Amino acid sequence: MLDHKNLLLNRILLNGDWEITHLDGENPFSKSLKITGNVPGLVHHDLVSQGILDDPYEKMNELDQQWVGGSTWSYEKAFWLKEEDLDSKSLILHFDTLDTVTEIKINEDWLGSTDNYFLQHRFEAKSHLKVGENRITVVIYPASLEMNKRAGEYPLEIYSVAAREWFPKVKNFLRKPAAHGGWDWGPSLNPQGIPGNVYLEKKDAASIRYVTHSQIHSNGSVQLEVTVHYESVVRGDFEMEVCLDEYCFSKTVKIDQGIGSCALDFTIEDPNLWWPVGLGEPYLYDLRVRLDFQENSDTYHQKIGLRELRLLHQKEHAGVAMFFEVNGKPVFAKGTNWIPTDIFESRIKEEQIRWELESAKAAHNNMIRVWGGGRYERDVFYQICDELGLMVWQDFMFACAMYPVNESFVREVKKEVTHQIRHLSHHASIALWCGNNENEQAISWEECSGKEVLKEQLLQEYHKLYVDTIHPIVLAEDPSRDYWPSSPSNGIGIYEDAQDPTRGDVHFWSVWHGQKDFSYYRTCKPRFSSEFGFGSLASEETMNPYISKDQRFIDSEQFEFHQRSNQTGADGNQRIKDGILREFGKFDRYESTIYLSQALQMLAIQTACEHWRRCMPYNMGTLIWQLNDIWPGSSWSSLEFDGRWKMLHYAMKRFFAPTLISCFEEGKNLCIWLTSDCIQKTEGIVRVSLCDFKGNLLMKKEYPASTSFNKSYEIVKIAYSELEDFGMRKQDSYVLVQYFSNDDSEVSRSIHLFDNYKELSLEGANVRVGLRKMESQVEATIQSENFVPFLWLKQGVAAGTWSDNAFHLIPQEKVLLTFSPRRFSDLELFQCSHMELNSLYLD
Repeated sequence: MLDHKNLLLNRILLNGDWEITHLDGENPFSKSLKITGNVPGLVHHDLVSQGILDDPYEKMNELDQQWVGGSTWSYEKAFWLKEEDLDSKSLILHFDTLDTVTEIKINEDWLGSTDNYFLQHRFEAKSHLKVGENRITVVIYPASLEMNKRAGEYPLEIYSVAAREWFPKVKNFLRKPAAHGGWDWGPSLNPQGIPGNVYLEKKDAASIRYVTHSQIHSNGSVQLEVTVHYESVVRGDFEMEVCLDEYCFSKTVKIDQGIGSCALDFTIEDPNLWWPVGLGEPYLYDLRVRLDFQENSDTYHQKIGLRELRLLHQKEHAGVAMFFEVNGKPVFAKGTNWIPTDIFESRIKEEQIRWELESAKAAHNNMIRVWGGGRYERDVFYQICDELGLMVWQDFMFACAMYPVNESFVREVKKEVTHQIRHLSHHASIALWCGNNENEQAISWEECSGKEVLKEQLLQEYHKLYVDTIHPIVLAEDPSRDYWPSSPSNGIGIYEDAQDPTRGDVHFWSVWHGQKDFSYYRTCKPRFSSEFGFGSLASEETMNPYISKDQRFIDSEQFEFHQRSNQTGADGNQRIKDGILREFGKFDRYESTIYLSQALQMLAIQTACEHWRRCMPYNMGTLIWQLNDIWPGSSWSSLEFDGRWKMLHYAMKRFFAPTLISCFEEGKNLCIWLTSDCIQKTEGIVRVSLCDFKGNLLMKKEYPASTSFNKSYEIVKIAYSELEDFGMRKQDSYVLVQYFSNDDSEVSRSIHLFDNYKELSLEGANVRVGLRKMESQVEATIQSENFVPFLWLKQGVAAGTWSDNAFHLIPQEKVLLTFSPRRFSDLELFQCSHMELNSLYLD
């Protein structure tokens, strides 16, 4: 980021009020449409804020608002310049983001055009400006027109996912977020506007565009080379100064006019290293860079972390291992996939991004995968990941499609990839550059089956884009990071089977899309699972503001409209209902169906994650699809659109914990495993207690156990016949498995039931709850006479999190929980009398 003082001196900000006019296309209003909107902003957002449109997420409003994204709009702003503003040698008009196909004029003079959402756009504007009033005009054209035009000119018909029937299936021809046209978890609204900052930049010498660096770690020291990428309007000797915390270094560099770079290298002894979640502190250094020339100076400031972070893909006796290594330590990647938090980028607040990322860390995530059908996230996203110690698997923005490789498209990709690497690579959190999402796999999708000639041509075009074009740029711009060509993939140039579990990452969708039983997860043993999920419904607190009162049931037209998994041929709500009937045997009311759907999702993902963690170190990564939602709807997320934790997110806090005790059935045996990715070794015992639902202890056994870093092993295998000898009955017995460290503190626990939930003999539980509202949180004590499965505490409209939730409450155990509000105002909203308890029995 630029130094704040430098920004004020050298920039004339053009944000704020702009006139937005509907120029062409369908318009449901009888008169011309002109409003005062905001920049940064989007047309939809401004139309809603002024009461012209209803919220597009409400009801089925999306259907009636397609005209907005299908129209031509102009943005205009008048601004005033003084004589001293025009004294600069150069005045650059800068756009952080333009969405997407635009033409720009100043004072009616044509300045330039754009067609790439993922680039910053800069135009020399001085000759078009004058003292006094000036006017800037940005005309934004419908993206769909340009997509169709380019697809019609391309010699090959290439496939792209079309999430809604009204959005072009050729959105792969334009560099615009694919999710803008809808996905199987979000709406199709094709937003348009100016979602980033706009300013004039005054230049009399050199301005710093990017600061990048490379690191070489050796024998307890780090050799740093800091590179300044500049634009200069003069030629001469500049003083370059680089400071890293209290260390400062400088030298004289020769700078030419135009675009160029200069570098300075130095060594830091005994550095504080950046570590991801679970391995240490994510220490960040303050990096400051300055270029001085006569009376002119430009400065740049950013936070960087010193670390070695590699993706290792190496042959071994059982295939090809795939894992991340940080500062010499192998890391089991535990995390989630990230999609845009709102289709309207301009209304996303930093507080929302921080809440979702802090929620990920709270659930022991150490990696976030930024999915390739959205957008490169704004700077604050990566800054927060740096601070929290969250590694970022960064896709380039290509998803679920083949893409053109004509000269103009490849040229645009080269500019985009170079810009994004230079812009983002200083972030310690970025662990990997990945070419795309599922495009390698897309070569073999249905549209290409049986067409071997076409398939071979598609493979050549794929290779040209991701191997011949993008990979060399990564090597040149950021050699300290690794490049993975696609997700899923076997690696660069290996095209036999993108889903080969023995040699790369996999997207395992056989349970949701393939409608397999949850136990099917245990048949798959991948090297790295980068995508898998199971859908659920969002809570009534999230959904009700967007659904009419008479539509609040799962089969209603509006509720179905907010379930987008239907678009891929998968009837999402029906699959959820089928799973509920299979596992729980019932659903009736709106609220109980939502509750059961979330319990179902939690069971599915817990089964997968516990299994893949037990496969460590053969498997070294599990990234759940998905962390967040783009709108209020049914999806695979663990956080709802408003940031509310689903049952899955609470479970994630348990099954992603550094030390995990888990159990599962194998044949006629109960298998108990201990897994740890915690650096600290521990010694202790595993206690196995067989109880009935009234809390009577039928059996207790203890086994010595210990944990080691990245170690998983079986503690004991107990035959069913032995448990039956102690009085185990499938319908009303459970096993409580606990791992205690030597100081007798419980580190992890697991509860195993022997029958389907619908067959359990559940009786009146008589759950007793005590609540105490304190200065900054709420305390709850909970106790039950009988076994209560999936106890769920609902606090209504107050946003926040419980210390634990969605757990099995065992008889006679007194549980102390705390509720931490998201904001202080949420504590005031918390009404003890309104708190509800749900469970399979209580429901």
